[in-house]
Amino acid sequence: MIAIAAYIKRVLIALDMLASALLLGKPDETISGRVGRAELARKWWGLAFAPPIDWLMHIAGAYPHWRGHCLHAILGDTLRAEAAVKADAADLPVAEADMGKQ
Repeated sequence: MIAIAAYIKRVLIALDMLASALLLGKPDETISGRVGRAELARKWWGLAFAPPIDWLMHIAGAYPHWRGHCLHAILGDTLRAEAAVKADAADLPVAEADMGKQ
């Protein structure tokens, strides 16, 4: 059952990233992370959308607090991107993996 829940979570994150990309967001960025970055930059739409997203994610049980989900999502987006880069580098021969360090 845990494997199914993890699979569903991965699919939901992928759909979230797809929606963000369709709205001209950065690759591998969730809507929450995008709104969190806008909130940090004090953009009106980040300040407007962060509180309801934070509240919805808290009600859904995805975040333990009423505030902070969008800001915390920036970290989650960053960690997922770093893990993807490491996974891709692990599949390459050492010489090709080191090319990005030049």
